Amino acid sequence: MEVAPVQALVILVRFAEAIEHPAQASHMLAGDGPDGIAKTGTGFNHYEPLADKYLGYMDLFARSNIEAVNAQLTMKPHDKLTLLAWYYYFWLQDDNDVPYNVDMTPFAGLSSNPTGNRDLGHEIDLTATYLFTPRLGVLLGYSHFFSGAFYDTPQVPFSGDADFFYTQVTLDF
Repeated sequence: MEVAPVQALVILVRFAEAIEHPAQASHMLAGDGPDGIAKTGTGFNHYEPLADKYLGYMDLFARSNIEAVNAQLTMKPHDKLTLLAWYYYFWLQDDNDVPYNVDMTPFAGLSSNPTGNRDLGHEIDLTATYLFTPRLGVLLGYSHFFSGAFYDTPQVPFSGDADFFYTQVTLDF
């Protein structure tokens, strides 16, 4: 991939601005306008949405206007069995903007945050991978989303938790 010199200069200038003024860089990713007011849909666009790599296996949120912390625990109680538990806590970066679906559309078509609340909730991902042979394995997975205060108002059309169960067979050749 070739980057034009002007584009490279803009990227370097933005990077330098982010280092010098990290709070302003945070607002650039959140999509704030020059007046400091959030504009829906003008935040960071991930273009290639590897959401489950960064924001949980349920793919509930895009990587725009979101903050998250996570903790992961893996164990291998047997040579053929690997267990994983991964916890996430999500909140909005800018409480004037909305959460975004993984396809970068505003959640439920909202144009602004009707709740004023940033708490989106928690997700727990659990997987068990068993290798029958070095080339044949099965993965069982379960994820649960505990909805946060953002969803507890009548203006948001969904409230409640969500569950996701899946299985996967892998054959390497």
